Amino acid sequence: MFICDVVVEELKENFRKNLKEKITKLEKINSEIGKLLFSYSKIEVPNLEIELNNLENFIQKLVELENITLLKADKNDFYEILEKAIKKTKPFTEKRGEFKDAVIWSTYSKYVNKNNLKNCFFLSQNTADFYDKEAERIHPELEKECNSFTPFKSLNHFYKHYSSEFKNNFNWLSSKYLDPKILINILIKNDQIRDAIFEKTSNEISLNKLRVFAELFKGIPNFFNYDIDSLSWNLIKNITSENFKDYAIISGILNVTSDINIYQKNYLTNETLDDKSIMANIDIDFNFKISKTNEIMKFEINNIKIKGITGYNNIQL
Repeated sequence: MFICDVVVEELKENFRKNLKEKITKLEKINSEIGKLLFSYSKIEVPNLEIELNNLENFIQKLVELENITLLKADKNDFYEILEKAIKKTKPFTEKRGEFKDAVIWSTYSKYVNKNNLKNCFFLSQNTADFYDKEAERIHPELEKECNSFTPFKSLNHFYKHYSSEFKNNFNWLSSKYLDPKILINILIKNDQIRDAIFEKTSNEISLNKLRVFAELFKGIPNFFNYDIDSLSWNLIKNITSENFKDYAIISGILNVTSDINIYQKNYLTNETLDDKSIMANIDIDFNFKISKTNEIMKFEINNIKIKGITGYNNIQL
């Protein structure tokens, strides 16, 4: 996979902007809740510079492993691109003029032509500047410069298009990993995965506890706390797999229930004023890589959603 360095720099800048925005919101939440609750434990805020450095290291690791190849934009193309901008030829138009898009196209097309590459794939959601009206082919003006590309709007679009070919070439994954009952037993026996599920679920409950407590103890001006008594794995649904030569990616949704004891405490007298037992129903969106030797690698939790609380007024979050 080849990626223009302009695309990488744009990715890093968007990452920085988005993370900075989220950090600002998180710091505001910590400050506002801290003013209300003396016992509040602040949510850990990521360090922007550290995370930017982690992203840079991740990209460099992909390059070292040859998962991606960075193509450097040629500064000598400036006047050629400037002429396109003046004449409003693709990827420029009368209404749009993204200079970086022209640099990206020039970098890819010249590399392909120079190395006489065929059957290449161009991945971009920017159909307006790069594709024809039907968004099925490279724009005719750009095809005059390089006609070796087949366009796709995303990796998902690409995989779906060639799914049958992938299945024929990489259909080695055992069917047991697609069986919900077998898969849940495999995952729950893995200590690292089990601990990750409990930790992430606990964090999600912690993030939602103020809304839950407000519903349970309306109008009572004291402090709250809680204990997670247990976490039960119920079932796995929506299992999908993507097979590759040396590994597969398995995705699914794990449904769990968590028994929670919430109590209201007067911290001046250390007196427990009230307590309630509830049960949270939670969906956990996950995926992991598995090798041909059945080694589970890189288990990731993409999203956690508390679907509802039962046992006391059936709170819906």
